[in-house]
Amino acid sequence: MISSIILTPISGYARIILTVVSLYFMPVHPRRCSAIYVVSCLLDALDGWAARRFNQGTKFGAVLDMVTDRCTTTCLLVFLATAMPRWAMLFQLLISLDLASHYMHMYATLSMGGSGQSHKQVDAKRSWLLHLYYTNKVCLDTAGMTGNSS
Repeated sequence: MISSIILTPISGYARIILTVVSLYFMPVHPRRCSAIYVVSCLLDALDGWAARRFNQGTKFGAVLDMVTDRCTTTCLLVFLATAMPRWAMLFQLLISLDLASHYMHMYATLSMGGSGQSHKQVDAKRSWLLHLYYTNKVCLDTAGMTGNSS
């Protein structure tokens, strides 16, 4: 069995490589791209679970995960905007919403003195919706499959 110490970084970096590979196949082999993209999302869920389970979470890992999520989602939406120009404005709005909401949430967490904690530790009194999103396994796993679990 792979040691818990190396499982988290391996799955994180493998996810980045798989994302690049899926982007390569995106315009020419949509099914292959989708399969690779799904494996990348599953690794995202595995990476987060392993980091929490084995207490291997780091600030660098959290930032790398969030940046990878944002880049992956943006690349997918840009491709969809070029493939379906009729819906380009919707995809542009989704990119803006994704980037802005994550920036605002991270900024709010840091402004409230949360530099030593994960942005995923949200008290239900602060935001019941974010609390549900980050604590409900079904919500988080579903979001992970769409590239938005950070």
